[in-house]
Amino acid sequence: MTDALQVSVFFRGQALLSRTFARDRIVIGRDPGCDLRLRNAEVSKRHACIVRRDSLGYLLCDLGSTNGIFTRGERISLFPIRDGGNARIGEFDLHFRFADVPWEQGEAEGGAEDSGEDPTLPAGSPPAPRAVSSPVIPDSATTETSRPRVRSLLASLRKRIWRRGKGSEPR
Repeated sequence: MTDALQVSVFFRGQALLSRTFARDRIVIGRDPGCDLRLRNAEVSKRHACIVRRDSLGYLLCDLGSTNGIFTRGERISLFPIRDGGNARIGEFDLHFRFADVPWEQGEAEGGAEDSGEDPTLPAGSPPAPRAVSSPVIPDSATTETSRPRVRSLLASLRKRIWRRGKGSEPR
């Protein structure tokens, strides 16, 4: 057994889907190639990425999206995911839980726990905006003293993800 990340997606308080991932990298966006697809005009094609930090957990990284990622009403570019934590991408609320799943299930099935159909919103129906109200636990990774290190890490992750999206492997 090993740790995995369960991501539940909500829209206006209604649960849309819940998936469990046992991967080192999860790309979120509206592009069909994304691991977690959110079909809405407020979501960029490759909006965000969740990266496993070995035994330290996961990081949620903005990939230079137009509309950003929000926690506690504040726009963030890099966010350490906590068990029970929340974030917002466009009008979607993401809730995170740590889980244990066998590697075979996570790799063979891609970690998906849904019916196989795409339950996200149709592409042509952006919802009306509303205030961000997702509480999360702040982390020391967003303090003033560590911002240069966080920016450097984020720039490195964006380059790697961009290269993978363009078909070349990072060096």
